[in-house]
Amino acid sequence: MFKELIKQNKILVIGDFMLDSYWLGNVSRISPEAPVAVFQKQAYRAVAGGAANVAANLMAAGKTVIAAAVIGNDKAGEELKALLNDMGCDCSLVQSVPERRTTAKTRILAQNNQQLLRIDEEDIKWLTEAEEEKVLNGIKQIISSVSAVVLSDYMKGMLTKTLCQKTINLAKEKDIPVFCDVKDTDTEKYVDATLIKPNKKELELLSGMPTRTKDEIMMACEKLCNWCRNKYLLVTLGAQGMALYERKSNSIEFISSEPKEVFDVSGAGDTVISYLVACVSSGIDIHDSVRYANKAAGIKVGKVGTATVSLDEVEQDMRRDVILKQTCGTQETKIYTLSELLKKLHDQPDKRVVFTNGCFDILHSGHVMYLQKAAEYGDILVVGVNSDNSIRRLKGPSRPVNSEEDRLAVLSGLQSVDCLIVFDDDTPEELIQSIGPDVLVKGSDYEGKYIAGADYVKKKGGQVVLIPMLEGRSTTKIIQRSKGRLDG
Repeated sequence: MFKELIKQNKILVIGDFMLDSYWLGNVSRISPEAPVAVFQKQAYRAVAGGAANVAANLMAAGKTVIAAAVIGNDKAGEELKALLNDMGCDCSLVQSVPERRTTAKTRILAQNNQQLLRIDEEDIKWLTEAEEEKVLNGIKQIISSVSAVVLSDYMKGMLTKTLCQKTINLAKEKDIPVFCDVKDTDTEKYVDATLIKPNKKELELLSGMPTRTKDEIMMACEKLCNWCRNKYLLVTLGAQGMALYERKSNSIEFISSEPKEVFDVSGAGDTVISYLVACVSSGIDIHDSVRYANKAAGIKVGKVGTATVSLDEVEQDMRRDVILKQTCGTQETKIYTLSELLKKLHDQPDKRVVFTNGCFDILHSGHVMYLQKAAEYGDILVVGVNSDNSIRRLKGPSRPVNSEEDRLAVLSGLQSVDCLIVFDDDTPEELIQSIGPDVLVKGSDYEGKYIAGADYVKKKGGQVVLIPMLEGRSTTKIIQRSKGRLDG
């Protein structure tokens, strides 16, 4: 399994740390004062952005992260450090100075996550010599303890040429790989790094060459990689995927993008560099590491705003690919990612959507009857299926009896089921809010009990239905009867 390949080691992330915040709400009228929309704020959330998003994704990928940055001694800086500390990030090399302002980006999102406005607060100025020296002294003290270094350059003034070059040289002395997510057109900053990662436009600016065709991309990579004496160059090509250039063999490999519904590309480059480093630092071959990073990026673009991608999500997506190949053949699949499911439902707005969920560990007649009844309440039955990890948390280490792949394969064969989606949380509350079903169905054993998502469905005018269960049918009882027969 993919998760088992990832080793727990330390990664040093140096760069422009930012705070990304979101005001969430609705627009329903125009102001009488001026011809502008009136935004009614309903919620607020903040996440780590820029180089801090790289750190957050590395931690989501199972790594321990040491952050090195200079931010402002202000409210945004305090909020950012609190977010990183809550994630378990080592912020001992993060300097808060009163002379700087923390880069903060506030996005205002209306219905359907429509972005209305972005408000930026920042001071773009290079580190002072004193700040630079303090950062380097901190790096010298911990460099021997890390497995890789990431330079995440957003051109906000943190990564000076001196800081980059001295860090790269310190890492080279310890045989530690350095990965640069580049922005600056001053290529001398990135000389001797193990790998640099520009996007297509940045490759064109850095190399001074066109990048319209694969041949042109190859020549631009060759020129830039030779200039900077890097082992590898990874260029992200948007919807066309990625290209990995290797200087030693003077060869390039093009990797197609994951076929996903794109909701938001912001932070996708951070996800790529994070998963690439997570894999390479675990001893995974560079070519395989790029493919894993490509898969993680495909998951990220299906999320709104700056977001992290977990190891569980990558493994789940890989399992889904295996299931599709093994069980679906040329038939239309019933197994969906969230972005794919939302697109399907969006394309059929007149259809009545029914949602139910469960472990469905050992499928029995009670399950079949229950799902048949649930399907009668609408046009599309969406079934949320607990992941293996979710079941283990809920029912103990001996469960599930049947793996996620097997459970999905069996449920796919039921005529009553239209769509299957796996969730890793303990409850499907967030999934239900994302889908917004017209009907939420549960078994009659939930009478008088809390039902995840019920309040949300009722509030939006939907219906919550309890279906009678077949007596004596349950996975637990089946397991108990089987155990009794074996013991006897």
